[in-house]
Amino acid sequence: MKKYIFAFFIVVCTLSASQSYSQSGIDDNAVYTKVDKMPEFPGGQVALVKFLSKNIKYPSKYKKDKINGRVFVSFVIDKSGKVTQPKVVKSLNEECDKEALRVISMMPNWFPGEKDGSKVNVQFGLPVNFE
Repeated sequence: MKKYIFAFFIVVCTLSASQSYSQSGIDDNAVYTKVDKMPEFPGGQVALVKFLSKNIKYPSKYKKDKINGRVFVSFVIDKSGKVTQPKVVKSLNEECDKEALRVISMMPNWFPGEKDGSKVNVQFGLPVNFE
């Protein structure tokens, strides 16, 4: 069976309790969901799908039993492009959850998102399919 991974955005906004503003009036600690320019994986969506497909290891006991499903992972692309704060939003099972987090955590730096001309932290999410 083929493995498909589709990208989507999770709309979750988290603001830090202590806010510090840059010269542009942008909160340096805020995590945004609506920005002028969304973060981009190097090479775009096609490269992101290739990266995930190449690196996801379907846990053998679930593959053998033909257990399929999806793990939804949320993370922040910080203003330097680094993937931070990965967490499972919707679980499939412990092993698949760990595998999804492992691969999300090893992603290369992204091109960061921008708001009002400044680089900002952006909430992002992906479903990781196990089929």
